Amino acid sequence: MRISQKEEGAALLSVLLMVAIMATVAVAMTDVALRSLSRATVADERGRVAWQITGAEEAGLVAIRDLLNTAGAELTIDNPVLAQPIAFAAAGGSISGRLEDVSNCFNINALAGLADVDADDEGPPAAVRAYQDLLLSLELSEFEVEALTDALLDWMDPDSTPRIAGAEDGYYLSQSPPYRTGGQPIADVSELRAILGYEPEVLEVLAPFVCARANSNLGPFNINTMREEHAPLLAMVFGGNASLQEARDVLTRRPFGGWQLIDDFLNLEAVSRISPDLVRSELIGISSGHLTFRGTAHFGNVSADFATLYSIGEANAVQIVRRDRSPR
Repeated sequence: MRISQKEEGAALLSVLLMVAIMATVAVAMTDVALRSLSRATVADERGRVAWQITGAEEAGLVAIRDLLNTAGAELTIDNPVLAQPIAFAAAGGSISGRLEDVSNCFNINALAGLADVDADDEGPPAAVRAYQDLLLSLELSEFEVEALTDALLDWMDPDSTPRIAGAEDGYYLSQSPPYRTGGQPIADVSELRAILGYEPEVLEVLAPFVCARANSNLGPFNINTMREEHAPLLAMVFGGNASLQEARDVLTRRPFGGWQLIDDFLNLEAVSRISPDLVRSELIGISSGHLTFRGTAHFGNVSADFATLYSIGEANAVQIVRRDRSPR
């Protein structure tokens, strides 16, 4: 039986169509396989980066213990371990970062659990006055200082009665989306963004000088690791009785290796002229309570930023108190 030319064309077309379908399926399967392989590779690299960071944290513990054994808790800005960046290979990848003294910050949680500042005939508690002096040293107006202080205290206290310039649940529940106050110490400085008055422009100025610790301790600060940019903190230590420039000038007079005694610092002419009753001497120290290892881990095509906070306790006992990791 003779096959017509039309039937031959239809058969050929069917074969070509089947080949095209099979080719498409093959390409799709290859793409799926490659995607799966890529995901598996990325997952493996992320896992390796996580292990690298864990290793870096342990290396940080060793480095800090060695540092304390050498210099004691009296760290200075001139110490090469604090002054130099750190970089080393780690399990086929690399770690780069810097060990920093982060003792020089105002612990926001020192304000948690305080009584109503307006009900005290003797004025605000010492921690509140110190916070207000810090805000004033950052050149915020007295109105802004009062509003920011009251809003922060209301956010952390457990009651529902707003202070004069503060806000409680009634205000925050009216926002979109609605939310409530924390009613407890804050976990991270980023939480300030949720509080009335702490707008981005305010936080940009304030954030470098505040922190959130797991305790209510305000100080002391390490005057031997303060940099010139810490001048607002030092002005606050002086009870607001020194300008930012005067505070910077004091820090520029620090001898190499730092002040050996707190009295050496207090006896400086620029400091001694301030009445002793006005200087918050309890916030002045020459030892460090917290260090952080901040850096980046790399492996293959994956990178992650990390910041590990170490606490230095009695007898120079060191422990990790916080871990922050951010994949890029």
